[in-house]
Amino acid sequence: MVLVPEGLAGVAAPPSANGEVQFDAPWELRVFTIATALAAQGDLHWPGLQARLIEKIRHWELTHQSDDAYPYFTIFAEALIESLSSEETISHEAVTELALAFAMRPHGHDHDHDHDHDHDHDHHGHSPQ
Repeated sequence: MVLVPEGLAGVAAPPSANGEVQFDAPWELRVFTIATALAAQGDLHWPGLQARLIEKIRHWELTHQSDDAYPYFTIFAEALIESLSSEETISHEAVTELALAFAMRPHGHDHDHDHDHDHDHDHHGHSPQ
């Protein structure tokens, strides 16, 4: 359970239900958790991220049709990368390099299904590997 952080309201609010952020894919949870952890550590200026996020959302709204799928976490990740780069927490090149490395990993690379466990996994249409 991830609660909606204070300051992410209105236009900047993530998809949520009953005060809990809703994620459609594991990467969305990861990027959101990274941002909140960096902010809690003082390595990310949350109001700066919020301002970039609002700017990017408004731009998306102006350039897309109202029935287009709304990619909140893609926009959030872009705002996070810009915030970290502008605060010189990490270079844009380093973020790009890491993103490419993560994107090259195969589905299921970090979870071995050859073990017993009593919980389900949502594979979003992919079969377990």
